[in-house]
Amino acid sequence: MDLSIFCLLPIILIVSFHSGEGLECYSCNSGKIYDDAKCAAVTPGSTDFIQNCTKQGLEDGKDYQRCRVIVQDVEGDVRIVRSCATWPDRSKPNRCVDRTGTSKIKVRYCECEGEKCNGSLRINNSSALTLLAAVVGLLFASSVSR
Repeated sequence: MDLSIFCLLPIILIVSFHSGEGLECYSCNSGKIYDDAKCAAVTPGSTDFIQNCTKQGLEDGKDYQRCRVIVQDVEGDVRIVRSCATWPDRSKPNRCVDRTGTSKIKVRYCECEGEKCNGSLRINNSSALTLLAAVVGLLFASSVSR
């Protein structure tokens, strides 16, 4: 095996694993008396409304392992709630569930795994993108060393 592959391997491992202080999710409510429209427009990279879910879970006595976003439509009043989430049934992957109470009450909640994955726009597979970048890097390194 080429020496350049061994040189790139530690870099790939460092990039692939996040070494943070625990899971972080956006935590806010777009209701007018709460965080209003800023919560509805949270985008990746935003530093507003970040909650350390691991720390919050210790305070709440819960095991937060995912992020959640809920979109509620009650008689035309749409509210978005972002929060930490538990994961009681590990057999269910990242998912969205739609519920309808009456014709005027609709709720959609989505759960996801990963840092701040409950923003307005999501990149669902950052690990896959990291792996793809690593493979391209390895291919490039092996072609240069020939």
